[in-house]
Amino acid sequence: DSKGPLGNLRGEQSKDSFEDADGKFLLAGLTEGTWKLYAIAEGFGLPDPVAFDVPFAAPELVVTIVHAASVSGTVKGPRGELVSGAKVTVATEGPAWQAMLQGGPKQPVATSEADGTFLLEGLRAGTTSIVGTSENLAKSLPLEVTLEIGKRFEGAVIVLREGGLLTGEVFGEGGRPASGLLVQATQMKDFDTQMTFSDGDSRSQLLAPAPSTARFASSSRRMNRSTWNTLCTPCSTVDRRS
Repeated sequence: DSKGPLGNLRGEQSKDSFEDADGKFLLAGLTEGTWKLYAIAEGFGLPDPVAFDVPFAAPELVVTIVHAASVSGTVKGPRGELVSGAKVTVATEGPAWQAMLQGGPKQPVATSEADGTFLLEGLRAGTTSIVGTSENLAKSLPLEVTLEIGKRFEGAVIVLREGGLLTGEVFGEGGRPASGLLVQATQMKDFDTQMTFSDGDSRSQLLAPAPSTARFASSSRRMNRSTWNTLCTPCSTVDRRS
C-alpha cells in the first residue's frame, strides 16, 4: 500500500498470496515511492506495517507476525438492556472519514448475538480500545483492554449511549432543496464524526451521542461549505436548515 497525495490516505495497492514453507514472498511490479507492507495470515493478529522505499536497497524485508488475541463480552444499552446486532470493532484515531479512506487491511468486526454477546477475533496483542455501534443507539465510549498473544480477554462490557436524532434540510442557490450533498456531524468533545447525504427532498439525519454539542457541515463541489453548532440532548430531535 503506497502513500497517496494526502499522506496516509489510500494510495496505490498491490495484493498477492503466498504459500512457502520458509515464509518467503515476492511482490513484483511496485512503482517507485514509499510503501507500507502488511502480512496477513489466518489465526494471526494484524501487525504494524513495515515501511520501505522502491527502489529497495536492503537484501530482503523481514515481517514478524504473532498469534491473534480475541475479546468476548456483552453489548448493553444505556439502561442495561442487552443489544443484538451491534457492531464491535477496534477504535481508530482521527475522524471516521479518515479511517474509511485509510489504506491497508480493515480491522476485524464482530456482531452481537440475540443475547448481546460478541466475540471479536483476529486482534493484535497489546493495549487497545474497542467500541460498539448500533443503528438505534449512539456509539459507545472506547473500552480499553489489554490483550495477550493467543489468548482471549473475557467479560468486556460495551455500553451504547442514548442518542439524539439530528435532522435537517439543505438548500442550494435560490433556496431550492439540494439533494446528494455530504452532511457531516462532529461531536466537539472527542471529535467523533458521522456522515450522511441529503436525500431527494434535501433532508438528512444523523444519530449523535447525547448530551453533546455537535457541529454540522454540508458541502458539495458546486456549493460553499456551511457549518453550524447544535446541542444534542437525550431522545431529542434537532431540526436545522442550511
